Amino acid sequence: MTDDPRFIFLETKFAYQDKLLAELNEALISQQKQLDTVLARVHALESQWKNNSSAGELPPNEAPPHY
Repeated sequence: MTDDPRFIFLETKFAYQDKLLAELNEALISQQKQLDTVLARVHALESQWKNNSSAGELPPNEAPPHY
């Protein structure tokens, strides 16, 4: 193996970049899971809203028409 400082510098830099890439990948996976959860909740609320609207019920916190 060579003890050239440039080679050691490049190996060190590569190791840090490899670690950073793994950390960024984990962060991306975590955010995608959160996004999937939020989208599922939005779709559930949207379907609940459509079901309530089609049943003729007033949405919560809406004043009746005679006001």
